[in-house]
Amino acid sequence: MPIPDFEARFLANTPDGILFADEKGIIRFWNAGCERLFGHSATEAVGQSLDIIVPQAQRTRHWQGYANTMRTGQPATRRAISWRCLPCARMARASPLSSRSSRSAMPKIRMLGIGAVMRDATKRFEESKALKKALAATQR
Repeated sequence: MPIPDFEARFLANTPDGILFADEKGIIRFWNAGCERLFGHSATEAVGQSLDIIVPQAQRTRHWQGYANTMRTGQPATRRAISWRCLPCARMARASPLSSRSSRSAMPKIRMLGIGAVMRDATKRFEESKALKKALAATQR
């Protein structure tokens, strides 16, 4: 069933990054929020692997979890629940990015892919890291 025009416009223009990747991890939907967040236009991202936003050091773990979710329809870890907001490291065009991501599996008869809504949390992550470091220094 096609998405009604108003829903398509909402998804395309919402400020949070919204993407959908198919069962092979190929990006099929990339909105303007993803363009701002990751620095890749929809033209550049759609048709590409999620590797364009997954840091090299985390790709093995990412793809193991992705394959598990595609196989089972369940999140890759016990603590991950559909639509729970999880922190994750990602890569913008030229720099690391900490994001908060709500994900949802898209099962039907078989897994179709995974949708995600993402928001830049780099500033919050860096502030938290600095506070923890300062607390550790005062406890010494």
